Amino acid sequence: MSDQSPRPWDLYLEKERKFLEIHNEVKEIPISIGSPEPFYALLEEQEQEKPRQVRPWDLLNPNKERVPEEIQEQRLDICKDCPRLRKKLMQCKECGCIMTAKVKLAEAFCPLGKWSALEV
Repeated sequence: MSDQSPRPWDLYLEKERKFLEIHNEVKEIPISIGSPEPFYALLEEQEQEKPRQVRPWDLLNPNKERVPEEIQEQRLDICKDCPRLRKKLMQCKECGCIMTAKVKLAEAFCPLGKWSALEV
């Protein structure tokens, strides 16, 4: 009975080692087993590269800037003409936001680039 099958943990570690070998060949940031810090640093770096989408709870934050009503209407008119809008729900198929709420926030922007964030 010397033929032992590999334990699940050993299989997991082998897959992680292969992933790390491939990752370290492609990326300049080395990652080591059991060290999540470089992974989090990589996520933070990616987050800084792209603008942050607004979240529904941003509407509840009194410190978040709002845009004037005329800009809200302009943004909403652009959305109404977009084929990616679910008109009955007023929900964007790209970002999933309810547009009647999203257009109110100054930081909000269209993921398709049809309208952008404003500094109020």
